[in-house]
Amino acid sequence: MTFPAERVRVGLIEELSTSSPRSDTELVKKVQDGLLSDRINEPSYMFINKRHAHVDDTTNIETKAKTRSTLLHNNLCGTKDDNKPQLVLGLVTKSNDCARKLQTHVDGLGGPVLVNARMHHLRTLFQGSRFNKEYFPLNLLLKFNFMLGGRNFDINVLDLSSGKNLTHLMIVGAHIRKPTSGRSAYCPSVAAVVASTDKTALQFPGSAHIQQTFVDYYPGTNNKGRGEMKGQEATAIRRLHSMMKERFAAWSDQDNPPTSVLFYRDSINFDDSSLWHDIDGIKQAHHDTWPGQKESPKITFLVFNKNAQHTPVPIQFSSRPEPDKYEVPVVPQLDFDTVVEGPKKHKYYVITNEIELTTDELRELVSTLRLRGPSFLSKQLTNLS
Repeated sequence: MTFPAERVRVGLIEELSTSSPRSDTELVKKVQDGLLSDRINEPSYMFINKRHAHVDDTTNIETKAKTRSTLLHNNLCGTKDDNKPQLVLGLVTKSNDCARKLQTHVDGLGGPVLVNARMHHLRTLFQGSRFNKEYFPLNLLLKFNFMLGGRNFDINVLDLSSGKNLTHLMIVGAHIRKPTSGRSAYCPSVAAVVASTDKTALQFPGSAHIQQTFVDYYPGTNNKGRGEMKGQEATAIRRLHSMMKERFAAWSDQDNPPTSVLFYRDSINFDDSSLWHDIDGIKQAHHDTWPGQKESPKITFLVFNKNAQHTPVPIQFSSRPEPDKYEVPVVPQLDFDTVVEGPKKHKYYVITNEIELTTDELRELVSTLRLRGPSFLSKQLTNLS
């Protein structure tokens, strides 16, 4: 286990219930005592303020956090430069409103990381360990450590039960965060790419850039009948080539580059040329980073969509005898899900499978990676940008 050498500075925020707006002082005390307890071979923590902050559904977090005299500001931003929090712990109710507001604000700070914990779960956990003042939930300690850049386990998550050798596999996730509805057609999007750096696939540093949200603008009307500019949504990551060069440059063993790439994208159509744009961009970036390599990396391309069934796209070929691949809609080679029983709300579609992974191997890989993997982390990076 590796973790930050210094004591981790923590800000603490409690959400008060609108039905019973009183602080749960007993729970807060248990959280503080448990987190401050020193543990062998684990990071240690300190609170930056003796008093924690309170928020509720009616709190304007954005405004209140800017007022220096408030406890909310002190726990989110610190009182001086050497007292800024590295971690903000939010004790939240079952409602998601405050949790979302906190996440939005902390992401905008660009400094500390936020972990929200449900108070009703914590009460159950601490009730079971009421005689141990040093108790603190292990799952939260592991999450703190990982989000602060430490490692909880030194294992190879790419060690498949089938025995397939994935030592030189890089796992990449990409996501485009588009403007919310009602924004101007000229408002840009944020594209992000994260990638593993070695055979353990435990860390996913990333790159982010802004890009046009729409291309091929044309005059149109909105739902109120007023004229406004519209355009075709840009689903390709325009600077994927340069971002992938940055990710390949971060590969830990430059003398032994990755020979295969497992690439995640989400919520894009199968008749979209961005699929081929992404594949070509990855291969070109690999060639530019390691020009001495004779072969391009093998790519397995996964699209993660909510639609549970795939509807084949009618193929409309170009008038040319040999149509370009960009003009032919993609037909997924495989599709699978990670739910053994019950409804399948999400599915993975395999666009190309040059690594020749079987459905069982893909399902095993995805199940291992999905809780902290590339698709989730690339979305987090677009939130931070």
